[in-house]
Amino acid sequence: MDKMKPKTDVVRKHFDKYEDYCLNYYYYLYGPKWTMIASHMPGRSPRQCRERFKKYLSPNVNNSPWTYSEDMLLLHLINQFGNRWAQISVYFPGRTDSNIKNRWYKHLKHNNFQKTEFNESLFANSYQEDFESKTHDEIDITWGN
Repeated sequence: MDKMKPKTDVVRKHFDKYEDYCLNYYYYLYGPKWTMIASHMPGRSPRQCRERFKKYLSPNVNNSPWTYSEDMLLLHLINQFGNRWAQISVYFPGRTDSNIKNRWYKHLKHNNFQKTEFNESLFANSYQEDFESKTHDEIDITWGN
């Protein structure tokens, strides 16, 4: 007997704009009751709904374009921590670990910003001192549900 049955009712595809709209609507209607929300979204599991909302749609998530200084800070932190995305995300309030990882892999890694090519002189001392002096508790982060 196979304990791992495939879920045929759950769809593996990108959320479209209509699904994002529905997810936001049901979240504000029910709150973080992911099973209830998923029951109104055919083909979506509670986990898919929760992850989509927390990582992309939540008002706490910063989806604005990345700035040059954020890119430089990201390069510095990757040079310092490697690909520890959750640890790096502490330095970017409002940016999720997925958002940071996507920025690195899709925009920086292959555009002449290789980790080994990072030049510390490009990283302004003011940013470096500001972020290196902060502890985890000093960085203001609002965690979602």
